[in-house]
Amino acid sequence: MTGRATLAGALLLALLPGAAQAELKVEITGGVEGGIPMAVLPFDNEPQDIKRTYSAIIASDLAYSGLFSVLPAQDVASLARRPADAEQYRGWAGAGVEKMVVGRVMSGGDLQIALYDIIKSRKLVELEFSVASRKPSDVAHYASDLIYEELTGVPGIFSTRLAFVSSEREGIRSRRFHLTVADADGGNSVQIFTSSEPIMSPCWSPDYRRLGYVSYENGVPEIFIQVLGSGQRTNLSAAIGQGNSPDWSDDGGRLAFVSSRDGNPEIYVYHFNGNRIERITENLAIDTEPAWAPDGSLLFTSDRSGSPQVYRLDAHKREPVRLTFKGGYNSDADVSPRGDKIAWVSQRPQGFSVVVRDWPDGDELELSLGLIDERPRFAPNGQLLSYLTNQGGHAALGLLTVDGVFGKLVRVDSGKIRGVAWSPLVR
Repeated sequence: MTGRATLAGALLLALLPGAAQAELKVEITGGVEGGIPMAVLPFDNEPQDIKRTYSAIIASDLAYSGLFSVLPAQDVASLARRPADAEQYRGWAGAGVEKMVVGRVMSGGDLQIALYDIIKSRKLVELEFSVASRKPSDVAHYASDLIYEELTGVPGIFSTRLAFVSSEREGIRSRRFHLTVADADGGNSVQIFTSSEPIMSPCWSPDYRRLGYVSYENGVPEIFIQVLGSGQRTNLSAAIGQGNSPDWSDDGGRLAFVSSRDGNPEIYVYHFNGNRIERITENLAIDTEPAWAPDGSLLFTSDRSGSPQVYRLDAHKREPVRLTFKGGYNSDADVSPRGDKIAWVSQRPQGFSVVVRDWPDGDELELSLGLIDERPRFAPNGQLLSYLTNQGGHAALGLLTVDGVFGKLVRVDSGKIRGVAWSPLVR
């Protein structure tokens, strides 16, 4: 298959204003044990004066996914170039390679990429991109998305973005908080808001253009909506009062949040159309951490059974159903974009771990083994989970495939990181 691809919505990220930051760094070194062996050759006529080349970004993206074992660059350089005949296919196969990506920067500036199946000795797909006035990383991430989808049938996530809150000390008793948006691999980070008061709980709108989050800049928790293209901020406190833990519905028309407006922490939903507030829970317990499921139901954490557990309330507001029973403390649930899995944090003998299971009932799989792991969030294609953890006393972002086969810890340059959120898929 041969075609011409466009970046379309993937370039919305170019709208982000602000000063670039370098607080989140993903480092993939070597191959992934058990992954599909793959080679990404240096592209012909590839610019060498850019920070990271097209081929280097694509190789890193594919390794980042956890599905591919990408040959180190020095090993690729010592082997033959792109396969042109049966003998060269056999040579690559003898080196253990099953898939290969090659590329060429054309004289007019366009980028041509081909994907080969070495075992079957054939070209799978060839694509051409217009790179004029585009950042190499944007083009490379988009190419990685298409390569991943060609090989797996599942959309890639490399053109998506991560929003996260970090903080650093300012003197002995104060901190500075930052809300940052970055590429999925941590590159091209842009600081969109900073404050001397805490920032919490970022969440993306389904249209990719806005972020909701909690800010204490006025001394109390208030939910703000910020437009990424313009930086315009809207304080929802006039409509909903104080609020915490916002989560956007899949249709973009509602925002679930937590409020004590009636004297006790309960779940509410704000309807943007009509500025209407709907109370969802009513119990003497603490109800918090709402999370929308694709079917319109809401998951939330409640201690109404005596200890924090995850509950589900369906779209028709029937009695909440308890979902977690193993362990005395279960909280902060997330639902996969396809609605086929849920993940949450569970207290186990060794500490607080990320647990995943098929939705709504299935065997539980304990994915992480940290002492204090938190905030599991599905990647927008449902194949990866991110979570926050600690590595040698320093903050780290964990990445896990949902089957538990692959895991990776990402070094965080900032002093402390909180509240990571994936953007929706960009199409």
